[in-house]
Amino acid sequence: MPFMTDTTHLNDHPNWIYVLRDAYDLYRHLSAGGSARIRTHQRSVRERINRVLRANPPVMVGSVDTKPVPRHLRRSTRFAGRCCVGSACCCRRC
Repeated sequence: MPFMTDTTHLNDHPNWIYVLRDAYDLYRHLSAGGSARIRTHQRSVRERINRVLRANPPVMVGSVDTKPVPRHLRRSTRFAGRCCVGSACCCRRC
């Protein structure tokens, strides 16, 4: 776990608010498929998100760790629609 360097509140981090609101909208508009259990779960998630947004809890901001995955992300997304990479084609569709 990274060393915690700064403590602020949720309202100081608009990106986290956007993520929570997007999750709220997702759980609000997804179909429950007629299932009472799924509908109950969706409602409880929405209620929890609302509680977090209203409470404006402290957010611990830690140091940023660099991971190797983002270095390869651009290349990965470039080849996402293909089944083969490079000159070795296994299906002759690329």
